[in-house]
Amino acid sequence: MPWWTSELTILRKRTLALRRYKRTRNDDNLRQERMLQYQEGKRHYQAKLQEGKLRSSKEFCSQSADSNPWKNALYKLASRKLQSKTTLSTLKIQNGTYTSDIVSTMKHMMGHFIPEDTERSDSAHLKFIRKLTAEPRLTQRQRIYRGENTGGVRKV
Repeated sequence: MPWWTSELTILRKRTLALRRYKRTRNDDNLRQERMLQYQEGKRHYQAKLQEGKLRSSKEFCSQSADSNPWKNALYKLASRKLQSKTTLSTLKIQNGTYTSDIVSTMKHMMGHFIPEDTERSDSAHLKFIRKLTAEPRLTQRQRIYRGENTGGVRKV
C-alpha cells in the first residue's frame, strides 16, 4: 500500500501493546487508567491512518499523465475505453446486395421488423379481431335504448 509508512507501523504496534496492557485484573483504578491510555492511542493511530490515506489519494490524483498509468492511452486502449462506437450504416439484403445509405438501411429494417398490416394477409383470428375493432362497442344502456337483445335484461 503506497500510503503505509514506518510511522504507521510503529503506531499500530504501540496501539496493540496498549490493548494488551489494559487488561489488568486486580486494580480497577489502574484498569480504568490503562483503558483511557489505550483509547487515546487508538484515536491517534486512526487519525494518522486516515491522514496518510488522504495524502496518498491527493498525490495520486495530482500526478501527471506521464507518471499515472490510469490516465495513460495504453491503459485506456487495453480497457477498451478508446474504441469508437460502431454505427450500423449498411445491411446485406436477402438478394445479396447491400443497402447504400442510412435511409435505405432504416427502410429495410422497418420493413423487416414492422411488416405491413393488410387485410389480405390476415388469418381467421386477425380477421375476427379486425371486425370487432371496427364496430363501436355499446354499453348495456345504449343497447336497451336501441331495442337490441340485451341478454335477459327487461325493457322498462
